[in-house]
Amino acid sequence: MFTKKDIITYLSVIIGTLFVLFFIVQLAIVSGNSMNPTLEDKDILLVSRIHKTFSLDYNRFDVVIFQSEQENNRLLIKRVIGLPGETIHIKDGDIYINDEKIEENYGKEHMTYDGLAETPITLKENEYFVLGDNRNNSKDSRYLGPINKKTILGKAIIDFSDFKKL
Repeated sequence: MFTKKDIITYLSVIIGTLFVLFFIVQLAIVSGNSMNPTLEDKDILLVSRIHKTFSLDYNRFDVVIFQSEQENNRLLIKRVIGLPGETIHIKDGDIYINDEKIEENYGKEHMTYDGLAETPITLKENEYFVLGDNRNNSKDSRYLGPINKKTILGKAIIDFSDFKKL
């Protein structure tokens, strides 16, 4: 027979676990190769939902998971390149933010398609420009346009498949 103290303890554990799962972290499985070489198909990620829960901003180069409105709400994982208010321009495969070329080494190879950013795109409040690390095999903001912060579910923080921090 359970005592009142046992019931309170079990309920507290269940409520605490649900809180963590819904508002703090979740697991995600990578589907596809658009984030190679950083992430591989079927990698298991720990995703922080703290940014979503507390409406925090994301930083350049964060790896985020979002629901793509343009892809029937399919979940996608990409790297944040452009932040709200910035102007993004991709010219000859090089990324320019506010007319300054950025140096980054996340791309698997040099981009061959500039896409929508072939002409400068100025991001609105709460908009982000994202790219897959496998730049020539990724459906990202070059095709889909900027993503809205409200569609971002969280920030990937650990790849359990390689036990590495992202």
